[in-house]
Amino acid sequence: MSDPTAHAQEIVAGRNATVIFLESGKLLQGSFYEVERECVRFAPLEPPKDELEPFSGCVVIYSVGQQACVFLSHLIAQFEQDGLPLLELGRPDAVHRTDRRVVFRVPLLPGHELATHVMRDGEQESPAEPLDISFVGIRLGAELDPPLSRADRVHVRLACRGTELTLPGTVKNVHGGDAGILFAHAAEGQVAAPEALKSIVMDMQRHWLRNRAS
Repeated sequence: MSDPTAHAQEIVAGRNATVIFLESGKLLQGSFYEVERECVRFAPLEPPKDELEPFSGCVVIYSVGQQACVFLSHLIAQFEQDGLPLLELGRPDAVHRTDRRVVFRVPLLPGHELATHVMRDGEQESPAEPLDISFVGIRLGAELDPPLSRADRVHVRLACRGTELTLPGTVKNVHGGDAGILFAHAAEGQVAAPEALKSIVMDMQRHWLRNRAS
């Protein structure tokens, strides 16, 4: 097994990265500008429109080869240097690696507390096991009778810690007992996910990171 502390050495100036703030769901793309012993200065391609809250928690993602590196951080300061907007983030002790293709799909680990139900048009709602989730879709281990098929139109109801919503979607792929569902807002080209979905995904992201760090 690779050493997460060793991957922290791969945080170098000039490397492209994405920062996602956990509470607001705000996503910023840019690059590492400077790397110090205690902090990482990040230069976003577009500065955030609103002032970010100090100590806001965030997930930082960057690629090395075919793998994505992920670490949990927090905002120390937001300022300009020679006219360049910068975010100063806490430097992590450890960085975790995962498959780059699924970095925005959060794997659902034991204890995630996300209850999921799926319903095809004209059929009753049935419970389903969520395997991973993102702002644009969900993968279910759906043991339904009859099973889900590609191009099925469904509604997925998500409930987690007082947050609940129902999203229409389409089954895009089926592999074994698993079904990948694309939510309708993503299929229609909408960038912004519903706020309740953002809240659930960020909650699952925090749960995943805590488990990876423990």
